[in-house]
Amino acid sequence: MKKIFKTLVFGMLFFASLNLFSQSSALSKNNNSQKTTTNKASLKWNYSGTLSKYPIKAYINYGEGTNSTGSGALQVPITGYYFYESQNTKISFRGSCNGAGIIYFVAKTSDGDETFDGQFVESMLEDFTGTWEKNGKTLNFKLKSRR
Repeated sequence: MKKIFKTLVFGMLFFASLNLFSQSSALSKNNNSQKTTTNKASLKWNYSGTLSKYPIKAYINYGEGTNSTGSGALQVPITGYYFYESQNTKISFRGSCNGAGIIYFVAKTSDGDETFDGQFVESMLEDFTGTWEKNGKTLNFKLKSRR
């Protein structure tokens, strides 16, 4: 219970600071009276790990978080790719994670969708574990951040 509470607090602080950063950068870029476009804040992380017994690597881009209408729950869009080390072919995916540390993404492949459903371990963005599913087959996965 203590780990979950620490993870929730860290996640809320982290994503709140990301939101403040993006708002302050938008204000500083828009000080003149002309309308300008701003880049949205994002975080890019590299991971390595396993899908069952198969070594994989992943690259994840965490976009700017938004609060859901009504519930106020934080949703952070993610995009990226992963690949099996033995094949080195990128498999793109899209999904989201939330302030509670739940992460979900889908890779569209020619022979069916691959879904990853997981949860961060101990601290947000660092390591996560979960299940991968494709065409009724389910495997466990683990990813650890590479700095």
